[in-house]
Amino acid sequence: MCETGTTRYTGGNVSYAHSAPRSAARLFDRFITAANIRAVEVVIIRLAVVSFILHLMLLYLFNHSPSLYQGPTLNYLKAIYTPFSFILFYEVFLLVVILPESMSEFIGKQFEIITLITLRSFFHDIGSVPMQSPIHLWDPSIVSLGYDLMATVAMCALMVLFHKLHPRHRAHHEMQEPLKKFVDLKKTVAVGLVLILMVTSVRSFAHWILSVVPAFMNNTEFPDPNAF
Repeated sequence: MCETGTTRYTGGNVSYAHSAPRSAARLFDRFITAANIRAVEVVIIRLAVVSFILHLMLLYLFNHSPSLYQGPTLNYLKAIYTPFSFILFYEVFLLVVILPESMSEFIGKQFEIITLITLRSFFHDIGSVPMQSPIHLWDPSIVSLGYDLMATVAMCALMVLFHKLHPRHRAHHEMQEPLKKFVDLKKTVAVGLVLILMVTSVRSFAHWILSVVPAFMNNTEFPDPNAF
């Protein structure tokens, strides 16, 4: 969970107090709080669990209902991919809201997101491995799985190393006017990025759902979950 730090400002003038960056910064401080971030975290966790169960139910239904699906048996490991998509959204959200914090935390969060992406790709690819037929080492699906696994291990190692070199800390300090304006500017950018993230995520998910419905009704191939 991400918590926002408390910062006290010294210096400044009345005109800046009513400027756009300061107003956006106040909006950030009002809504991006530890309690609100925790609430988003709880919602995402619940959505991840529900989506995992629903995906398992759909896989079971397709595997046991020839009238709905007549292709090869689907691997139940594919269901693990779905909750990772919601968790990835939450991690990107955290990346945006910690933008006003230290640069080391911002970079560390990027390491975490890349690690999550590679791990999600691993579970996606392992669910695509044909278990009914003999597995050969140089099979394209096995090679892709090996690349994903190596990338995941490498990114996990880099992430642990980075956090050891740059331990997380949240200093409470006073800031003079130039630094204060810079932090307010980063909060302004963060507010804009949160809005863009929400709009693009909803739009992408809605577009994917609209593509899934005709695929389900016409018994055709489902759209790639990487699309959202």
